[in-house]
Amino acid sequence: MNVLEHIDDDTRAIHNMYKLLRPDGYLIVLVPVYPMLYGSIDHAIRHYRRYIPKEILAKLNRAGFRVIMKRKLNFFGAIGWWISGKLLRRAIVSKRRIILFNRIAPWVLPLEDILEPPIGTSILIVAKKQAV
Repeated sequence: MNVLEHIDDDTRAIHNMYKLLRPDGYLIVLVPVYPMLYGSIDHAIRHYRRYIPKEILAKLNRAGFRVIMKRKLNFFGAIGWWISGKLLRRAIVSKRRIILFNRIAPWVLPLEDILEPPIGTSILIVAKKQAV
């Protein structure tokens, strides 16, 4: 989780994960999405990329995985990430903003259990290695 975006050759890493899993094994992936959100924070924490959802799904499929579940997460975090990293060009998220997010999150994030947000900071994917 939150690893592939730090690996230059993510396609090779996904293929290696496939090889290491037992038949019918599951892979859980959490990666940042939407290149439009890529900003100074991503750069500072050494992200090579933010994924387009279709792109990461295609990479998993090409490696031999069958996607069981996918879901975008953290709509309000995406707004804050864009403001801090793109608009204000900050390299870190301030402690004050984290405190604010932590106060709002318990009220807002449960809505994402009911309705998947149209955008988010990340996508959670559960994929299965097909039995040979």
